[in-house]
Amino acid sequence: MASNGQESHGGQPPGNGSQSGLWPLAGLQSRYTRSAMDIAQELLPNLPRRAVNTSTAGPRSVQSASEGQAVVDMSSLMAAEEGHGEPLTFTPQVAARMEEIRAMLQNMNSQQQQQHQHTHSHLSSQDSPPQGDHSHGHSHGDDTRGEGQGGGGGPQVDMRGLVKLLQTSGVFFVLLLLRFLYDHRLGLVVMVAMGGTFYYVNMKLVQCIHQTAVREGGSGRWLSVGYPLWLVFFLSVNIFLLYYSFRDQALWNTLQYKMPIVAEVDVWTLLWIVLVTDFTVKFATVALKCCIFLIPPACLPHRRRGKYYMFVERLSQLYRLTIPILPWVHYLHDDQEIGRWFAIATVIIYIIFKITSIFSAVKEVLKAGKKLTMQMSFGSKPGAEDLRQRGAVCPICQDNYKEPILLACKHIFCENCVSLWFDREKTCPMCRAQITDDPQWQDGSTTPSLQWF
Repeated sequence: MASNGQESHGGQPPGNGSQSGLWPLAGLQSRYTRSAMDIAQELLPNLPRRAVNTSTAGPRSVQSASEGQAVVDMSSLMAAEEGHGEPLTFTPQVAARMEEIRAMLQNMNSQQQQQHQHTHSHLSSQDSPPQGDHSHGHSHGDDTRGEGQGGGGGPQVDMRGLVKLLQTSGVFFVLLLLRFLYDHRLGLVVMVAMGGTFYYVNMKLVQCIHQTAVREGGSGRWLSVGYPLWLVFFLSVNIFLLYYSFRDQALWNTLQYKMPIVAEVDVWTLLWIVLVTDFTVKFATVALKCCIFLIPPACLPHRRRGKYYMFVERLSQLYRLTIPILPWVHYLHDDQEIGRWFAIATVIIYIIFKITSIFSAVKEVLKAGKKLTMQMSFGSKPGAEDLRQRGAVCPICQDNYKEPILLACKHIFCENCVSLWFDREKTCPMCRAQITDDPQWQDGSTTPSLQWF
């Protein structure tokens, strides 16, 4: 019978000691698919089973128990299965065997509780509950899923909160944005139009400079001259229409370091004055570079024009840096809304930072002016043997050499071709060896940044 009990209960050994009292089996039934009575009947096939009391008052003892027999209270076993108790009569041998069965089941219960604690502490690393703990595994697995959802639900809760905030308050932000766009619709349209105009003329001028052939003649030469003329005319018309449309504000006064005619200088009026003037100066800068491009090569060779483009750009940046000073000081010094000392403090801080920026810009202008007087030479004149070894075709223009020049890296190019190259790059077109310094703004481009402060 002991072997049967081990097979029926997963090979668990029975308890060795005998304990007094009866073992409550109500807590074990929730963990086993078979009842305790069925387990006992497998271990003791001849175990009698008869209910003599079904009332809720508890079991009654057997009055006619003969000598040599023992009365064992199986109420806990029956209560675990049927909800009521039943006293059974056994022989002393059977009663002793039942004590062994009770000890064995109690040992199984304690081991099961230990396994439950171990499973709970390492639940995150287990894929499935133990085979013999099917009922408990389901209930604990549900808790695990809840914990997993709760553990990973933190960001989800935050996202749901953000979505809810957008649903409840997003429409008001949209309404505020629409109201702002409507109140400043004219200024925003003007700014977008001026930004698009600048992008177009700046891109076209750079393309025209780069695509112009040095030895180009005939209709091609007239085409390269006609396009810069169109850009100058286009920019002049834009500047005229802008100042004429807002002539009541006298925005051109800012170019002369004077305040325009405005009723009140709030932050939006300040940005309007500064940005319109900044775009106007950049338009004039692009137009001046177009005029430099139109100078005949006999008067100003192409290889020297990059230095003039850079000087004009540096001078324009310095001028644009000084224009916003008067509008900003006028805005910060307005002590009608704020205290006098606070206004003075903000003006002093602005002037200090502005002087630092202007000092750096002046240094760049002086450096660019110094390059105008320098005769830049990227190499030396190659000999006949060098030309014979490297061929008679320029790698840039794919034509015969005209005024060839030998770089320090021993590559030969036309002087005008490689000069145009070094207006954009500082390395050799063939081997990428550095030949010159940073050629910023020598390609005829104008900075797209806005000088709003």
